Amino acid sequence: MEWIDDWGVGLATFLPIAGAIALFFVPSARENMIKLVGAAFAGLALIAGVIVAFRFDYGATDELQFEVNARWIPQID
Repeated sequence: MEWIDDWGVGLATFLPIAGAIALFFVPSARENMIKLVGAAFAGLALIAGVIVAFRFDYGATDELQFEVNARWIPQID
């Protein structure tokens, strides 16, 4: 699960936003579906947050953890 060290915080942050966007596409008449989609995305964000909390090294709080060092715009370098 090395990928969680790179993308765990972003996943826990943006899953609720993705869930809110997904709720825009659920018809308002489908109340049970709205509850299901909301609960599913909230649960996934909770799971991601718990995994990140367990992977956090509390003995190395003076160092950066869960950082992503990726090139966003390769043409600029």
